[in-house]
Amino acid sequence: RVERVLNGSCCPAVLDAGGLSAMAGRIDMLVKRQAPIVMTPHIGEFCGITGIPEQEVRADRIKTARDFTLKYPVTLVLKSENTVIASEGRVWVNNIGNSGLGKAGSGDLLAGMTGAYLAMGKQPLEAALLGVYMHSLAADVAERVCDRYSMTASAVAENISGAYRDLFQNS
Repeated sequence: RVERVLNGSCCPAVLDAGGLSAMAGRIDMLVKRQAPIVMTPHIGEFCGITGIPEQEVRADRIKTARDFTLKYPVTLVLKSENTVIASEGRVWVNNIGNSGLGKAGSGDLLAGMTGAYLAMGKQPLEAALLGVYMHSLAADVAERVCDRYSMTASAVAENISGAYRDLFQNS
């Protein structure tokens, strides 16, 4: 089904969670895709779809992400502490956010934010960079209200507007 959806659509897509799991062992379907894809796996999901051992990925996330985007025509958001964003062999590392993002639903929020930027007409790389940055900034704003240990994805979502306010006040 994932292959049919990917190859049957001319719209950009965000692949997360179940969509990524469905690709395990069939990652070459990415090469056939005509429209852009932003993939947002955490390290465990990435290892599951690529077969690369987790220890190897953790040893050099930047090289792993760069090499993956040289082989496959995708924008990759490799979620972990200091999330790595890669596209066409170019790599960015996010240096904001906090451990409160390591909670259930946080990745869904990131995928939704990235998808929203795509729907606004942003290019895949720009959508991924904006999604990661604003998601992380919202977590930093949320941390002012609740600590990172009790932070939920809902708390992060509720602080997106505060993240925009901070961004524009500080620029």
